[in-house]
Amino acid sequence: MRRTAGLTDGSVCPTLVRKGLRSCGAGASACQPSFSQLLRRLFRLVMALLRELADESAYQRHLKAHGRTHSGEEWRRFSEQRLRERYSQAKCC
Repeated sequence: MRRTAGLTDGSVCPTLVRKGLRSCGAGASACQPSFSQLLRRLFRLVMALLRELADESAYQRHLKAHGRTHSGEEWRRFSEQRLRERYSQAKCC
């Protein structure tokens, strides 16, 4: 009962079928990402979060939006503008 077109057999991995590969008895577990792939994805997520928190991502967006290249002067301009915007508004209480 191994119909690959309709995927009626639970041991057939849809990814392997699409790529025209045999499952070699691995079943659906062949579709699961490996532990190292999960660690890489987690690492990329953490690094993206840190870049966002450190204003690196905002700086890259600033460069792209204004068509400028990275330089010390441009970073100073960007940082001063961000700080001005952040702390110029008076907070109550």
